[in-house]
Amino acid sequence: MTKENSFKAITHKKTVGIFKWALFLFCSIALVTFLLAVLTLVFGRKLDAYFGTGYWITLFIGLLGLVIVLALTLAVALRTARGIREIMDENKKTEEDLDRNH
Repeated sequence: MTKENSFKAITHKKTVGIFKWALFLFCSIALVTFLLAVLTLVFGRKLDAYFGTGYWITLFIGLLGLVIVLALTLAVALRTARGIREIMDENKKTEEDLDRNH
């Protein structure tokens, strides 16, 4: 394999790896947000009906859910950034090894 072909292979793997992590980030955040919104609406409405509080419990649970979603989004983003950094470091080492060999 020539040096140019090796570099193209590394670049392609790096792009695919980063795309996978970005897709994981997007799907994780979307799924968590959707599930918490649905659960907030369902349970908040039931609790409001049971206690006769109008919409206050739903509103409180919704705000609490928002804080949870923000915290989970931050956690997933940091984990994803760490994964991307590992992919970049691994590909950089592979590229340096190929440069030394040729």
